[in-house]
Amino acid sequence: MVVPAPVQHEIARIAPLVAYAPTRLAIGWVPLALVSIPQVSTQEFSFGWKVWLGFGYAVVGPLFLTNILWFTAIDRVGAPRASLFANMQPFFAVLFALILLSESLHALEIAGGVLIFAGIAFERITRKPSAADSLPGRE
Repeated sequence: MVVPAPVQHEIARIAPLVAYAPTRLAIGWVPLALVSIPQVSTQEFSFGWKVWLGFGYAVVGPLFLTNILWFTAIDRVGAPRASLFANMQPFFAVLFALILLSESLHALEIAGGVLIFAGIAFERITRKPSAADSLPGRE
């Protein structure tokens, strides 16, 4: 979906970080759609409602909801602090692989998890309060 410039300007005025996600999605989607026209025009689609429901869930969740949540978090706590917690993604990936996929845990994964938590703890201990911390909603 290409968002017209006046609409983008209005969205950016309201919430600049939220306006970034649809623009980025449109920039990636348009060239992909143009390149895929020859192949898609010859395919037949006969999916049931469950497939379309699953597709809708897969699009709304990862593409829109997570971007809105991420940019809201950045707005509330600031980019440096949010990026620290983004480093926890590998830790949770290993944790979910252990629980859901019955993967085995090796010394390197344990060391990585310890380093992730040590880095976050180090930042929390040594961080000096900044002017941004005194803003409302950044407790």
